[in-house]
Amino acid sequence: MRLLNVLILTVIVSLLTVACEDLSEQPYPAGPDVELAQAPARAQAPGQKETEIQLGDLGAGGTRALAINNRGQVVGHSLAEEGPWWRPFFWGPGEGMTDLGKSLQELHDAPFPLPGQAVDINEAGVAVGWDEVFFAGFTWSEQTGAQRVGFGQTDLPMAINNRGTVVGLGEGPYFVGTEGGGGSEVNAFVCPKGEACHPLIDEEFIALSAHTVNDRGQVGGRGAYYEPLEGLTHTLILKEHHSYIWKQGQGFVVGEDLGDDNRSENDRGDYVAGGSLFTTAPARYGVRPESPSEQVSPSSIEPEIQGEDCSDLVGLARKGQLETLHDCIAVKKGEGEPSTQ
Repeated sequence: MRLLNVLILTVIVSLLTVACEDLSEQPYPAGPDVELAQAPARAQAPGQKETEIQLGDLGAGGTRALAINNRGQVVGHSLAEEGPWWRPFFWGPGEGMTDLGKSLQELHDAPFPLPGQAVDINEAGVAVGWDEVFFAGFTWSEQTGAQRVGFGQTDLPMAINNRGTVVGLGEGPYFVGTEGGGGSEVNAFVCPKGEACHPLIDEEFIALSAHTVNDRGQVGGRGAYYEPLEGLTHTLILKEHHSYIWKQGQGFVVGEDLGDDNRSENDRGDYVAGGSLFTTAPARYGVRPESPSEQVSPSSIEPEIQGEDCSDLVGLARKGQLETLHDCIAVKKGEGEPSTQ
């Protein structure tokens, strides 16, 4: 069942990745988990000149910025010189790019920095995302480093508000299926700051995904009406699917859509697209106004990882073949022996 849920979540990750690939023809805004391939045309006040600030990269020349807060802090993912796949990053004015894959390496005691995505950031500088080895959700800040968030197994956090509430989807307590057979344990979750994560469900409707949460605690996503399967606890047969808005103490408003909180632009009008930040106030970021394009504080690259470290197996995670990868990591950590199959 875990592999089935990983495959389902992997499809979601793949769809998000495809959405990031070629959106140059899409109108702005794009939403918190979508990157624009080119900077969109924007209306500017007379006398204002827009400056592009290149964010840099983690060594392999590719960056996708996904969210920005009012402090000008940016998160997304970038190709690393050493190790595989895209790794999540944090970028701050005057700080340059921080490789969050290394913080995730420490969190999971892994033998290499983990690939993944950082998809949202709040005004306190707390980022959320997931890695693409264990598919474990995380929060990260400069003060705390990386911490786990979600149901605790396979989780994709999608948004965080300024109160620290995190929402997303993951491998939850309810098996949801259809009358025709098949199903999964993919449920939406909400994690109030300092409290345990829990699914969103009432006596007739369950949330299957949660993609946004505002500072009033309203959650938006997709879900379905259901009927319990007689004789089996926590097993539900899904009926009609709908968008929803949910709030603690008020429950669901089915059929309503909260919409995406456009985190690719902040309240100051600064926005991110591709691997750049665009602003009409470059001095805020330590850039001279006369410089039309300037790379700020490129990230430092650690020495290449030496020796066999399982990183060549990371691609198996996207195919749902996690046992080989996790077996390799366990051996490297001295916690197991190679499979003899």
